[in-house]
Amino acid sequence: MSVSPAAPAPSRRAQQIKLLLLAFLFFGPLALAFLMYYGGIGYRAGGNTAHGRLFDPVRPLPAATLTALDGADLGSDVLRGKWLYVVLGSGSCNESCLTRLHDTRQARLLLGKDATRVRRVYLTAGGEPDPALCGSDTDLVCARPGGDSGRALLSTFDAAEGREALNAGAVYLVDPHGNLVLGYGPTDLTRSLLEDTKRLLKYSHIG
Repeated sequence: MSVSPAAPAPSRRAQQIKLLLLAFLFFGPLALAFLMYYGGIGYRAGGNTAHGRLFDPVRPLPAATLTALDGADLGSDVLRGKWLYVVLGSGSCNESCLTRLHDTRQARLLLGKDATRVRRVYLTAGGEPDPALCGSDTDLVCARPGGDSGRALLSTFDAAEGREALNAGAVYLVDPHGNLVLGYGPTDLTRSLLEDTKRLLKYSHIG
């Protein structure tokens, strides 16, 4: 009775290749997401496919004391953990400000199932905003930056804009780690935000 020869043990090189493949499958998406907005895949000069204006390098937003319009403490986590559409305003939200808030709402809704990964934030400083603004817009967080930390937060936007951001009329995209990544003007805002956000969410598993 003949005995079948035992199958040869896999070579050390074959085992190493398998380990490398497994490592790539696990870390590959994270590396791609990192390169997406820190290393420049589609977001650097010469190959820029983003509609927004890239802040290069990205600018970390400092932790800040934020309060709701009724004075309740919001903490600093409002600016962390999700992708953010941030609109800045001074006092009451004028027609241009309302248009930007509407466009960010439309972009978020059009994300479908990924809408929960995005938070809309209206940062207001100076003057007295209309309390009805947030009451009628349930997915919008209205917040006041306060104290030295609030001034440092607004200064980060000013530095990115190269002017006072409260009057710049821009919308900002912030990543879940609190980094200011992209800025947008008013032209075709909904489509620009939507396309850039879809691309980022596709390659990123954070937020």
